[in-house]
Amino acid sequence: MTPELRKAIETMVQKGNEIIAAYWLRNKYTHAEPNILHITILSKWCRIDKMEHCKTDNKSESEWRADYPKSYFKTQNGNLYKTSSVYAFVALCDFSTSSLGHICYGDIHKAASYKAPAKHARGNVFNNIECLEPHGIAYL
Repeated sequence: MTPELRKAIETMVQKGNEIIAAYWLRNKYTHAEPNILHITILSKWCRIDKMEHCKTDNKSESEWRADYPKSYFKTQNGNLYKTSSVYAFVALCDFSTSSLGHICYGDIHKAASYKAPAKHARGNVFNNIECLEPHGIAYL
């Protein structure tokens, strides 16, 4: 991954976090902290996961993990987060597949499943990140 692509993805994640936080504030959600976005680098894709804040009820991280061993957890700023869904996929290089067709460097795709992107690009991290919404990438 090039430094310019990494910076563009980080900018996209920051903008996505701002959109999610504004949505939570606008709807007066006070039961937990807003969800955050987390970057996971795969071979040809960057998966952006939506992480949900866990209420630990004064449990330690190890006690929480013992109760839910199959969930995927991250610690950030002293808070415990678990993966709730995939927010988006970003292409790390140009390539072609039989099912997705030609994929361009930096294309933003909606998630078809946890492991696979949807067929059509919704935008590009370099020139069009208007496809970001509080719950994921916009439909076509």
